[in-house]
Amino acid sequence: MMESGDLWSDLDQQNDWIGSPLLKSSVGDTIWQLRSQNENLFRQRLIDYFSLGYPGWSIVKVEYPLIYLRDDRRTE
Repeated sequence: MMESGDLWSDLDQQNDWIGSPLLKSSVGDTIWQLRSQNENLFRQRLIDYFSLGYPGWSIVKVEYPLIYLRDDRRTE
């Protein structure tokens, strides 16, 4: 079984997400079950799921049962 955040650790290293306001969200058990079955499918389902509900937001960290999202719609 994967440790918390393994899927998104590359994003954690590239972005200083601690200083950005984040949205906490989650997904249903059907998607969470994919995590132990097929990592790539789990990742794609998360991206698809949040693309529909939160366009312009990026997944920053996955830590069961929470998904942390960053609002990338703002420009600086």
